[in-house]
Amino acid sequence: AYSICGLPFAVAGLVGFEDLELFDPETLKNQRGIDALLNREAVEIELSRKRVIALNRATGERESHLYDKLLLATGYRPLAPVIVGAGLAGVFTASRLEDGESILSFLPSARRAVILGGGYVGLEIAEALVGRGLEVTVIERSESLLSSLDPDMARGIEEELERRGVRVMTRRTAKRIEGSSSGRVEAVE
Repeated sequence: AYSICGLPFAVAGLVGFEDLELFDPETLKNQRGIDALLNREAVEIELSRKRVIALNRATGERESHLYDKLLLATGYRPLAPVIVGAGLAGVFTASRLEDGESILSFLPSARRAVILGGGYVGLEIAEALVGRGLEVTVIERSESLLSSLDPDMARGIEEELERRGVRVMTRRTAKRIEGSSSGRVEAVE
């Protein structure tokens, strides 16, 4: 378990990625009484026997786990743009610790960044990248950033971002991401 809201602070270099980890299996066991089994895939649920059959990905063996109550928590996948070029090197989502580490490893060769989406995490990533010396553009398809705010409040945030060097483009949609012959992102249309 980790704190995704802290990802921009790790990208900015203000905290380490390890500081974002809230629980590991040992902590869950000791503090919460939870047995967290990693690298397992539930492949079968036997409701009548109150049993889950799991595949241990490390060993390839099937395991049987009995339960009193069963909660299905399937997790999520980051919302990645469904546009041409989304798979190019240098295109990242910002929802997992690994994403932040990938962004950080790419920074030494980057001069500019385009953020698709003007929500909280996107704006905090923009701030982190400006702090690391990149030219940053935020593209938001809605009328204003942070769509949960009133437009006049959002406009104040846009103005502050622009004062800090962030180019803000609202009411725009990215059509495609262009790449070089080496497969690295170069531009967003």
